[in-house]
Amino acid sequence: MIKRKKSLCPQQSLPLAETRTVVAYEFEALRRVTMARMAVSIALLVTALIAVSLAIPGGWSTKEPSSSPKYKELAHFVVAQRVEGLQKYDTVLKLTKVETQIVAGVNYRLTFTITTTDCIIAEVEYNAERCPPKNNQAKATCTAVVYERPWENVRSLTSLRCA
Repeated sequence: MIKRKKSLCPQQSLPLAETRTVVAYEFEALRRVTMARMAVSIALLVTALIAVSLAIPGGWSTKEPSSSPKYKELAHFVVAQRVEGLQKYDTVLKLTKVETQIVAGVNYRLTFTITTTDCIIAEVEYNAERCPPKNNQAKATCTAVVYERPWENVRSLTSLRCA
């Protein structure tokens, strides 16, 4: 009868007990690397979700007032609608803040200062060139929301507050 030696790990020629220790150590190292990779993946996913959530339809996004002439055009649209209780039109003096919101169209929240003009409401239709500011002193600061669906030629003033 042939006498057997202790079991050896074929790759490393180690006794079985030591092989189990090495395997356990390698398994623990692999587990830690996997956990670290998972943590990095989760951190990247959370960062991506935050970035995407900032651009989700329904959220307000701040715009630079001077970045598009459309914003000032919308502010003039607002003052053209603001006639109740006035003898003369007001006009936009300075556009100070613009925010947009994507809905089933676009909401524009505009903050601007107004001043008086010499344009009498009953005699003339308002436009920015025809009704220039009488002076450069702000009469009030207004915040308005204009809803627009340009593909259907829809534009409406949904709220206006001047103080």
